[in-house]
Amino acid sequence: MKLKPKILIVDDKSENLIALEVVLKNLDVELVKALSGNDALKAILHHEFALALLDIQMPEMDGYELAGIIREESKTAHLPFIFISAVYTDNLNVFKGYEKGAFSFITKPFQPEILINKVQFFIDKYIQDITLRELNESLKQKNLELEYSNRELDAFCYSVSHDLKAPLRGIRGYTKILKEDYKDKLDEEGERILGLVIENSLKMSTLIDSLLLLSKLGKKDMRKNPINMNELVNRILEEFQEDLKRESWNWK
Repeated sequence: MKLKPKILIVDDKSENLIALEVVLKNLDVELVKALSGNDALKAILHHEFALALLDIQMPEMDGYELAGIIREESKTAHLPFIFISAVYTDNLNVFKGYEKGAFSFITKPFQPEILINKVQFFIDKYIQDITLRELNESLKQKNLELEYSNRELDAFCYSVSHDLKAPLRGIRGYTKILKEDYKDKLDEEGERILGLVIENSLKMSTLIDSLLLLSKLGKKDMRKNPINMNELVNRILEEFQEDLKRESWNWK
């Protein structure tokens, strides 16, 4: 659903509120009207506003006092507001308005385009802030989901490595028995094959440990070390030597 910012307009005269409505009618905003400072404070409790337009000369609570309360409350401390006045237009009052935290001060009579442009600026900024806030929340949620997935992956890797290593331990145990208790019953070829079984079971165990380390690479700082490519190639050839012999390949 498209976001529709809310603008608070405060003036003790209904005709002034109607005039502001007419000026701002073409903006895609929801206008909330208040005839007094107290009404404005009640509205602030129930709505989130992109901007407030405040008259200064009002009974009971003038615009300056209202602005001071807005700035003191944590919920509204960052709410931008613009003073609009036909009476307090001298430099001293304009300075006082900015001192109270106003983002702008418009004196009556004013060009409607000036007010429209100022209001549009704060609408755009509000939408950008809301969008950024939602993106940050979404990113935070994605990070939590990723963290949960990583924990699940760690648990899965640990479980898989344990399940894979269990039969390997059995193989090494049985091959040890064969080597120690039945050595005299094995011919040369049998001893060679038994040695290959032992060697490959150790390699498989090392491979499982390496896969576990690989799954954790993204969580640790990587350290780069130089590698002797000749040694690496020779080691790979040694590991596949039996396969090469069985397939009768000639490596050149």
